[in-house]
Amino acid sequence: MPKKIRQEKLRKMLQERKRKILADLHAEVFEKLGDENRGEFEHAMDSGDMSFIDLLQSVGIKIVDIRQEELIKMDEAERKLKEGTYGICEECGKEISEERLAAMPYAVRCTEDEERFEQTKIQGKGPTL
Repeated sequence: MPKKIRQEKLRKMLQERKRKILADLHAEVFEKLGDENRGEFEHAMDSGDMSFIDLLQSVGIKIVDIRQEELIKMDEAERKLKEGTYGICEECGKEISEERLAAMPYAVRCTEDEERFEQTKIQGKGPTL
């Protein structure tokens, strides 16, 4: 597939994934957690109730943190797309498969190099990112 066509296909895929992350974040945090537990804040609560609410807030914050990390990676992927380096493995320089990018749009390594990287991390011989 010509590079220009591949880049346009990857750009559309990246934009759609980013829209989905933002929609999921809104649904998970602002709608789901807020609506389901709004009544809890309106009534007198004992320490058990307060602990439960604290847990829900922590989960909501963690969801936001995870989504924020994904969005930062997506922004980096968009920068690479503009530079023409998106979808290129940072280790071997080969194209990362579209299937891998569809599953993980901010992947920086091809499947083979990612497996080697993860194995090195597990063995404690390399950097952790």
